[in-house]
Amino acid sequence: MATVQITTGKSKTRPLIGITELQAKTVSTQQVPGGLSTLYYKINIGNLAQGIYKLTVYFNGIENQSIRVLKN
Repeated sequence: MATVQITTGKSKTRPLIGITELQAKTVSTQQVPGGLSTLYYKINIGNLAQGIYKLTVYFNGIENQSIRVLKN
């Protein structure tokens, strides 16, 4: 399990989180329930194989920020 903190700056924003392998294959997408300007969302990564993944947050279908995640 991993916890992601998303600061939207606006309330009632519903960002989308995408997780991709480094070969650009999408392995998971999750719509985050909106509400507050700062959201804490738990992502289950237990079913992913060990490796490096890219976690991307999208607002209104536009990529906002990406980070690399190492799954041990």
